[in-house]
Amino acid sequence: FRRVLFRSVEMGLHDMAEGWSAPRAADGERRPHGTWRTGSSYKGNYTTALFRDAAVAQLEAAAAAAKETGVITPQFLWVAFQAVHRDNSSTPPSDLLTDDNRAELDDLKSHGLPQNRYRLAEALMALDNAANSIVEALRGAHGGALGDDVIVAVHSDNGGDVCHSDYDGAPWGNNWPLRGRKMTYFEGGVRVPAF
Repeated sequence: FRRVLFRSVEMGLHDMAEGWSAPRAADGERRPHGTWRTGSSYKGNYTTALFRDAAVAQLEAAAAAAKETGVITPQFLWVAFQAVHRDNSSTPPSDLLTDDNRAELDDLKSHGLPQNRYRLAEALMALDNAANSIVEALRGAHGGALGDDVIVAVHSDNGGDVCHSDYDGAPWGNNWPLRGRKMTYFEGGVRVPAF
Protein backbone atom coordinates (compact mmCIF):
# COMPACT_ATOMS: atom_id res chain seq x y z
CA PHE A 1 0.00 0.00 0.00
CA ARG A 2 2.76 2.44 0.91
CA ARG A 3 4.52 1.78 -2.40
CA VAL A 4 1.33 2.39 -4.41
CA LEU A 5 0.62 5.57 -2.47
CA PHE A 6 4.20 6.78 -3.01
CA ARG A 7 3.94 6.10 -6.76
CA SER A 8 0.67 8.03 -7.05
CA VAL A 9 2.19 11.01 -5.23
CA GLU A 10 5.29 10.95 -7.43
CA MET A 11 3.48 10.38 -10.71
CA GLY A 12 0.42 12.50 -10.07
CA LEU A 13 -3.16 11.36 -10.04
CA HIS A 14 -5.63 10.90 -12.87
CA ASP A 15 -9.08 12.42 -13.07
CA MET A 16 -11.41 11.83 -16.02
CA ALA A 17 -12.23 15.51 -16.45
CA GLU A 18 -8.81 16.90 -15.62
CA GLY A 19 -6.45 14.22 -16.90
CA TRP A 20 -3.10 13.68 -15.20
CA SER A 21 -2.28 16.09 -12.44
CA ALA A 22 1.26 17.18 -11.72
CA PRO A 23 2.43 15.96 -8.30
CA ARG A 24 4.12 19.30 -7.68
CA ALA A 25 2.91 22.84 -8.13
CA ALA A 26 4.83 25.29 -10.32
CA ASP A 27 6.65 26.56 -7.24
CA GLY A 28 7.94 23.03 -6.54
CA GLU A 29 5.70 22.46 -3.53
CA ARG A 30 4.41 18.89 -3.30
CA ARG A 31 0.64 18.61 -3.70
CA PRO A 32 -0.42 15.11 -2.63
CA HIS A 33 -3.78 15.42 -4.35
CA GLY A 34 -2.44 17.03 -7.47
CA THR A 35 -2.92 20.45 -9.00
CA TRP A 36 -6.34 20.15 -10.58
CA ARG A 37 -8.72 23.01 -10.98
CA THR A 38 -11.51 23.22 -8.46
CA GLY A 39 -15.06 22.17 -9.19
CA SER A 40 -16.04 25.83 -9.46
CA SER A 41 -14.49 25.90 -12.94
CA TYR A 42 -17.28 23.56 -14.08
CA LYS A 43 -20.09 25.56 -12.52
CA GLY A 44 -22.89 26.26 -14.96
CA ASN A 45 -22.11 23.24 -17.15
CA TYR A 46 -24.56 20.39 -17.66
CA THR A 47 -22.77 17.27 -16.39
CA THR A 48 -24.23 15.01 -19.08
CA ALA A 49 -22.30 17.07 -21.63
CA LEU A 50 -19.15 17.16 -19.48
CA PHE A 51 -19.11 13.38 -19.03
CA ARG A 52 -19.88 12.79 -22.73
CA ASP A 53 -17.09 15.10 -23.85
CA ALA A 54 -14.55 13.57 -21.46
CA ALA A 55 -15.42 10.01 -22.52
CA VAL A 56 -15.33 10.83 -26.24
CA ALA A 57 -11.99 12.66 -25.83
CA GLN A 58 -10.55 9.64 -23.99
CA LEU A 59 -11.66 7.26 -26.74
CA GLU A 60 -10.39 9.51 -29.51
CA ALA A 61 -7.01 9.90 -27.78
CA ALA A 62 -6.71 6.12 -27.35
CA ALA A 63 -7.60 5.57 -31.01
CA ALA A 64 -5.01 8.15 -32.12
CA ALA A 65 -2.34 6.55 -29.93
CA ALA A 66 -3.17 3.09 -31.31
CA LYS A 67 -2.96 4.38 -34.86
CA GLU A 68 0.40 6.06 -34.19
CA THR A 69 2.03 3.19 -32.32
CA GLY A 70 0.19 0.21 -33.80
CA VAL A 71 -0.47 -1.01 -30.25
CA ILE A 72 -4.04 -1.26 -29.00
CA THR A 73 -4.17 -0.83 -25.25
CA PRO A 74 -7.10 -2.45 -23.43
CA GLN A 75 -9.35 0.09 -21.80
CA PHE A 76 -12.03 0.16 -19.16
CA LEU A 77 -14.24 3.22 -19.37
CA TRP A 78 -16.99 3.68 -16.83
CA VAL A 79 -19.24 6.66 -17.45
CA ALA A 80 -21.58 7.21 -14.51
CA PHE A 81 -23.97 9.89 -15.70
CA GLN A 82 -25.88 11.76 -13.02
CA ALA A 83 -28.91 12.08 -15.26
CA VAL A 84 -31.76 11.57 -14.92
CA HIS A 85 -32.79 13.16 -11.68
CA ARG A 86 -35.74 15.34 -10.94
CA ASP A 87 -34.89 19.00 -11.11
CA ASN A 88 -37.26 21.72 -12.21
CA SER A 89 -34.46 24.27 -12.39
CA SER A 90 -32.19 22.44 -14.83
CA THR A 91 -32.70 22.02 -18.54
CA PRO A 92 -30.31 20.28 -20.93
CA PRO A 93 -28.52 22.64 -23.31
CA SER A 94 -30.17 22.76 -26.72
CA ASP A 95 -27.18 21.09 -28.41
CA LEU A 96 -27.85 17.89 -26.42
CA LEU A 97 -31.27 17.49 -28.06
CA THR A 98 -31.97 16.62 -31.68
CA ASP A 99 -34.74 18.03 -33.84
CA ASP A 100 -36.53 14.67 -33.46
CA ASN A 101 -36.23 15.00 -29.66
CA ARG A 102 -37.75 18.47 -29.76
CA ALA A 103 -40.61 17.30 -31.97
CA GLU A 104 -41.32 14.40 -29.63
CA LEU A 105 -41.23 16.70 -26.60
CA ASP A 106 -43.64 19.10 -28.31
CA ASP A 107 -45.96 16.17 -29.02
CA LEU A 108 -45.79 15.04 -25.38
CA LYS A 109 -46.52 18.56 -24.17
CA SER A 110 -49.49 18.90 -26.55
CA HIS A 111 -50.94 15.71 -25.04
CA GLY A 112 -50.84 17.19 -21.56
CA LEU A 113 -47.73 15.55 -20.13
CA PRO A 114 -47.16 17.04 -16.65
CA GLN A 115 -44.19 19.39 -16.34
CA ASN A 116 -42.17 17.08 -14.09
CA ARG A 117 -42.55 14.15 -16.52
CA TYR A 118 -41.64 16.48 -19.38
CA ARG A 119 -38.42 17.49 -17.59
CA LEU A 120 -37.49 13.85 -17.02
CA ALA A 121 -38.17 12.99 -20.67
CA GLU A 122 -36.01 15.92 -21.75
CA ALA A 123 -33.12 14.87 -19.49
CA LEU A 124 -33.41 11.24 -20.60
CA MET A 125 -33.29 12.20 -24.27
CA ALA A 126 -30.12 14.22 -23.61
CA LEU A 127 -28.65 11.23 -21.78
CA ASP A 128 -29.55 8.86 -24.64
CA ASN A 129 -27.88 11.20 -27.14
CA ALA A 130 -24.75 11.46 -24.97
CA ALA A 131 -24.54 7.66 -24.69
CA ASN A 132 -24.95 7.43 -28.46
CA SER A 133 -22.04 9.87 -28.93
CA ILE A 134 -19.85 7.60 -26.80
CA VAL A 135 -20.87 4.51 -28.79
CA GLU A 136 -20.15 6.38 -32.04
CA ALA A 137 -16.69 7.30 -30.69
CA LEU A 138 -16.16 3.61 -29.90
CA ARG A 139 -17.17 2.72 -33.46
CA GLY A 140 -14.74 5.32 -34.80
CA ALA A 141 -11.96 3.90 -32.66
CA HIS A 142 -12.70 0.43 -34.05
CA GLY A 143 -12.89 1.31 -37.72
CA GLY A 144 -16.66 1.75 -37.88
CA ALA A 145 -17.86 -1.42 -36.20
CA LEU A 146 -17.86 -2.76 -32.68
CA GLY A 147 -16.13 -6.12 -32.60
CA ASP A 148 -16.14 -9.02 -30.16
CA ASP A 149 -13.54 -7.22 -28.06
CA VAL A 150 -15.96 -4.45 -26.97
CA ILE A 151 -18.51 -4.77 -24.20
CA VAL A 152 -20.97 -1.97 -23.56
CA ALA A 153 -23.29 -2.28 -20.56
CA VAL A 154 -26.05 0.19 -19.82
CA HIS A 155 -27.89 0.18 -16.51
CA SER A 156 -29.38 2.36 -13.83
CA ASP A 157 -28.40 2.48 -10.19
CA ASN A 158 -31.94 2.33 -8.82
CA GLY A 159 -35.61 2.31 -9.70
CA GLY A 160 -37.60 5.43 -10.33
CA ASP A 161 -38.65 7.85 -7.60
CA VAL A 162 -42.43 7.63 -7.54
CA CYS A 163 -42.94 10.23 -4.83
CA HIS A 164 -44.19 13.65 -5.68
CA SER A 165 -44.87 16.90 -3.94
CA ASP A 166 -48.23 18.59 -3.58
CA TYR A 167 -47.47 20.86 -6.52
CA ASP A 168 -46.63 17.98 -8.88
CA GLY A 169 -49.37 16.82 -11.19
CA ALA A 170 -47.98 13.30 -11.53
CA PRO A 171 -45.38 11.06 -9.92
CA TRP A 172 -41.81 11.45 -11.13
CA GLY A 173 -41.19 7.79 -11.81
CA ASN A 174 -43.14 4.60 -12.35
CA ASN A 175 -41.82 1.13 -11.52
CA TRP A 176 -45.01 -0.78 -12.30
CA PRO A 177 -45.54 -3.72 -12.02
CA LEU A 178 -42.86 -3.81 -9.32
CA ARG A 179 -43.51 -2.61 -5.79
CA GLY A 180 -41.33 0.10 -4.28
CA ARG A 181 -39.33 3.07 -5.37
CA LYS A 182 -35.84 4.53 -5.30
CA MET A 183 -34.27 4.20 -1.83
CA THR A 184 -36.26 1.06 -0.93
CA TYR A 185 -35.24 -2.59 -1.08
CA PHE A 186 -38.46 -3.62 -2.81
CA GLU A 187 -37.99 -4.81 -6.38
CA GLY A 188 -39.12 -1.45 -7.76
CA GLY A 189 -36.19 0.16 -6.00
CA VAL A 190 -33.45 -2.25 -7.05
CA ARG A 191 -34.49 -4.04 -10.26
CA VAL A 192 -33.83 -1.89 -13.28
CA PRO A 193 -33.85 -2.37 -17.04
CA ALA A 194 -30.36 -3.04 -18.35
CA PHE A 195 -28.69 -4.31 -21.49
